[in-house]
Amino acid sequence: MPVDAADAIGAVQRLAAERDAAIAREKQVAAERDAAIAREKQTAAERDAAIAERDSLANENAIEDRASRKRSEAVERAEVAGDASRPEGDVTMASASGSAEKQPKKPRTSIVMAEYADLFRRCVVEETAEVVREDAQKSSSRQPWAGGEQAKPTLHAELRMMETGAAGQLESNAAIDEVVARLLVDGVIDAITGKPRSLKPNGSHAPLLRLGPTDSDKMATTSSPVALDLLVEEKRGGGGGQSRDWWSARLLAEAEVVCATLAGAGTDNLLALNRPKPQATGHAHRPQLPPFDAIIVDEATQASEPELLVALQHGAPIVTLVGDEMQLPPTIKSEAARAAGLGVSPFERLVRAGQSKCMLTIQYRMHPSLAHFPSKQFYHGRLTDGVSERERPVPPGIPWPNPGMPLTLIDVPNGKQKGTENSKSLFNMEEAEAAVRAVYMLITSAAGADARPLDTSDVGIVTPYSRQVEEIKKLAQKRLGAATAARLEVRTVDGFQGREKEVILFSCVRAAPLDKNGPHEIGFLSDGRRMNVAITRAKRGLLVLANVRTLRHARSVTPRSMPAAATEEGSLEPTDGARAWRAFVEDAEARGLLLDAAVLPPVPDSACRRTTLSDAADSDDDSHSDGEGGSSSKRGRGHGWMGPGAKRSRHAPW
Repeated sequence: MPVDAADAIGAVQRLAAERDAAIAREKQVAAERDAAIAREKQTAAERDAAIAERDSLANENAIEDRASRKRSEAVERAEVAGDASRPEGDVTMASASGSAEKQPKKPRTSIVMAEYADLFRRCVVEETAEVVREDAQKSSSRQPWAGGEQAKPTLHAELRMMETGAAGQLESNAAIDEVVARLLVDGVIDAITGKPRSLKPNGSHAPLLRLGPTDSDKMATTSSPVALDLLVEEKRGGGGGQSRDWWSARLLAEAEVVCATLAGAGTDNLLALNRPKPQATGHAHRPQLPPFDAIIVDEATQASEPELLVALQHGAPIVTLVGDEMQLPPTIKSEAARAAGLGVSPFERLVRAGQSKCMLTIQYRMHPSLAHFPSKQFYHGRLTDGVSERERPVPPGIPWPNPGMPLTLIDVPNGKQKGTENSKSLFNMEEAEAAVRAVYMLITSAAGADARPLDTSDVGIVTPYSRQVEEIKKLAQKRLGAATAARLEVRTVDGFQGREKEVILFSCVRAAPLDKNGPHEIGFLSDGRRMNVAITRAKRGLLVLANVRTLRHARSVTPRSMPAAATEEGSLEPTDGARAWRAFVEDAEARGLLLDAAVLPPVPDSACRRTTLSDAADSDDDSHSDGEGGSSSKRGRGHGWMGPGAKRSRHAPW
């Protein structure tokens, strides 16, 4: 019996050992299987990486081939437009020694910067008048566009309803000149190297081109080195016999950045880049690649669908709309077009539809004290300052109520709003007088310790009413002289969007009668977007001239096109201009920014003659100035009110 038990125990132990060995073998097999799977994954990852690298190289080669085809097609179009008998090899520029110099290689990215402009002719509306009337009858039942399949019929109806007479080309060209000036000064950041690169003309190469006319003498001087028309004339004057169209096509093909209004984006010389080249057989050449890799539309909230389509017809794969739905919308004078919804920009439609967007929260324009109220009132306090108070020194000459804050609300209690029977536009001569006095104080005061003196061109006057613009211009010419008044920019709010000045004076015009109590109508001021544009144009100082009593009791009304601010969730919340003005008055009182217009001394009678003589002397000084800003003696030479503690300096530091 004991012997049998021992055998059984041994058998059990052998079975246990065999089981353990089997388990170990299974674990080893599983480990080998996992290792094999890992090797397969690694091999697959290496294969995918190799494919990705191959595709990347192929994509880069395709981009290079595309750029090469663009240059070739541009030169071919230039050959068709120019002299057919020009010698072969003219793709290169022959130097004086007879050697050939290759043209600079066209970069991968070219950009059209476009801005709002009036595009469509009245004849288009006349030819489709019957369709317009039918659409107007149906407009009451038409639902607003929310994207999807409804987009095409809505856009089609609005295209046919477009009418001339929105905003003129003057404002659009001024804004483009502003962009050109900044690009010439600041250049761009190269996307490949990450280093800044200049866009200034370099020999025969013009990386930046400006299409269309320039606005003012100052901007014309800035834009003239890159103006396409002037460059074409310069090239033709150099000889060679090529036509205007040939040089235009060549310059456009080589440019990296092209700046134009929306109207300019539809001109023949730019559209020619899209046209297929005709062959000898009469059949069109195959469709070519888009001439631009990206299109950036600035101030996009002022562009309607028809205007935006002018830029989009170039077919760029990337389109960026830059705008602010808390600023002014498209200006549409046609009642039928407004009834169809043309007054709402595509930008705002996309925001309403939940299109993804990003908000630029850093402002680089205004003195921090100037950005405080608009950030709180219109942008939920999300704006941060990209400039310091030291970079925006307080302008001299004005007795700012709160030292260190170049912002004041100037009360003009005796101001009277007036108008004529033939015009709905208003004016306020008391505010116009106060504005001219403030300008004189600004331009005749010497610079402070940390700032250059102000020139007349550094100051801008903005007002909601065109009649007030006319009255201020006439009064400035009378008080300051024709030469000084010519350099003083006075515009409506709508014409100043996208612009900036060192100092801005805003004339509200509206003034309720002294015997009228209760809420007051404030007209154009009722649109909060117009207010937002007006008070955000200044870099160093803002003066708001108004009847404070009228603003304090401004009536809350809903404008025909309610201004709207986008929340983070993409929905829209209305903002009321009357409520915003009441809040502005409360903010000015809380920060001690109120000032009475009586503290502004009258402009001396001799100021007109003195400023005229000063302008003449400035012209002489300019001829001896050396470099940018070298003619510091031209500024601060008046003899008006100096301001407290001001000292005159002929050579004030920049």
